[in-house]
Amino acid sequence: MIFLITLYFLYPHFANVLTNSLKQVIQMQLGKDTGLSLGFLAGTTLGSGIAFLFQFQAYEVISSVAFFGIVGALSGLGTAVFLRQRQRQH
Repeated sequence: MIFLITLYFLYPHFANVLTNSLKQVIQMQLGKDTGLSLGFLAGTTLGSGIAFLFQFQAYEVISSVAFFGIVGALSGLGTAVFLRQRQRQH
């Protein structure tokens, strides 16, 4: 972090590039397919972590990963729709 701050103040061109990159990241749109995919990934990761912590057996692991994958996918989809509606309002 200190390295980036030093570059920001020492090299004006780097400051412009960094500022433009941050603007592009902020303006990126989260589509339904991206929200669904990221939600599913987060959900299955959470489900497998919970299964590991509770030392579940095979069927319980599959159930945990599937359940949290579906919940994560739905929440990711809901987040994408919410952000799209909020972006259209402003």
